[in-house]
Amino acid sequence: MANIYVGNGSCYNIHRGYFVKQGRTIYEVVGILYLLLRDLRRGRTYNHECREIKMTSTLFRKRVRYLYTIYSRKLPRKYRAQLKKLLTYVLKKKKLPRSFTWRSKRIYTKSILRKAITRGAVIL
Repeated sequence: MANIYVGNGSCYNIHRGYFVKQGRTIYEVVGILYLLLRDLRRGRTYNHECREIKMTSTLFRKRVRYLYTIYSRKLPRKYRAQLKKLLTYVLKKKKLPRSFTWRSKRIYTKSILRKAITRGAVIL
């Protein structure tokens, strides 16, 4: 059973060549949310066996709520309110707040295909 979004062995890294860098910060959650929103727009995602499946709004909501379950344990207590506010915003608006948008693209979603980026290929 593979992780879908986080780490080198994630399904996203296997199929798409990029992943969310592992670290216990709120920005790891932002990177995952960016990929979840991308999946929702595409209409496709991966399951834990790394098979492509349909991304429905119900599955999107379940995955966003599951992020709170996981990261409320991992993050320090002082960030839980910020995490809940962020996830509620994403569930309601189906987009990231402006203050987090650039961070999810440039810092916390890492790519292993650096040669493709330098050659002008668009990965994200």
